[in-house]
Amino acid sequence: MTHLARTLLLALALALPANALAKRRPPPAPASPVAHAGFTAMEVVTVLPAGEGGTVMLSDTGKARLVPIAVGATEALTIALRAERRRYERPLTHDLLDTVIRELGGEVTEVRIDALRSGVFAATLTLRQGERAAQIDLRASDAIAVALGRGLPIWMSDAVLAETALPWGDLAPPDILEGAPDAGQPQL
Repeated sequence: MTHLARTLLLALALALPANALAKRRPPPAPASPVAHAGFTAMEVVTVLPAGEGGTVMLSDTGKARLVPIAVGATEALTIALRAERRRYERPLTHDLLDTVIRELGGEVTEVRIDALRSGVFAATLTLRQGERAAQIDLRASDAIAVALGRGLPIWMSDAVLAETALPWGDLAPPDILEGAPDAGQPQL
């Protein structure tokens, strides 16, 4: 197990009771996403408090692997609300984005987490308006929030998944991490 995986397991073990992930799963993702070569459909399992922000826990739809993504506090709130299919009383930033896209006749057709660059997750949103399509670069936290708001699958590059995923079975007690040197967690 890599040092990053051990560090993330420690953070997870300290933040949750042993069975909390199973209890906090959101409703299932939209049915049967069409497969994309080189990408795996992911879903939000939970959003954990972490420092001044949160950690979004993504899982492949087969529940074999977890990918933790550190996000800011506002993004954590939005993602948690959208995962639970709830809305704030007044529109938040991602609600505004959804409204603007809709009012201008656009449609978000795909959201992908494409790369990990210097420890930062990079994502792409595909936006279509009539015959025109645009690829928009955005933070993974924004991509996740938009996908949840639109009921779209979150596609993650198989290369990113291989580099950042933790097997569900690795959720172990923190004593395995004693004496491990400090390491950074991928950030948004």
